[in-house]
Amino acid sequence: MVDPVWLIPLFVAFFASVWTGILTLASRMGGWARLASAYRCDGRFDGFRMRFASGEFRGGAFLGLPCNYGGCLTLGSNRDGMYLAVLLPFRPGHPALFIPWRDVTARVERGWLLTSVTFAFDRFSPVRLRVSRRLAERLILATENSDTMLIEQ
Repeated sequence: MVDPVWLIPLFVAFFASVWTGILTLASRMGGWARLASAYRCDGRFDGFRMRFASGEFRGGAFLGLPCNYGGCLTLGSNRDGMYLAVLLPFRPGHPALFIPWRDVTARVERGWLLTSVTFAFDRFSPVRLRVSRRLAERLILATENSDTMLIEQ
């Protein structure tokens, strides 16, 4: 008979492996991994931060499928660019990113009920991040940079 004490570390190892695999797949599916290949942020970010934000990535390995990050994003901005990170439990496959504003385009999209803003990244044109207009405006206002603006659609 198997001692149940051995099942606990086996379950923890199995769960950690599955969790890491799912998050790595999500990173590739939404486009985070593509952005990380050029915009990985290994240093400290100084600037405005909004924790527990939500957003939706599209344009990764499975171009048509969205990857929703509900309440687990940290978005930030300063004069030089946009900062993106995920909360610690969701970090596998998601290194922090810092994208210079010169590589970012923001477009307002009006829906039936809500207005959102889609950020596009010049070096990785199929990858898009959609957030609420309110959040996008807070990010852009925090830049103190008049060159960054929303494009109305």
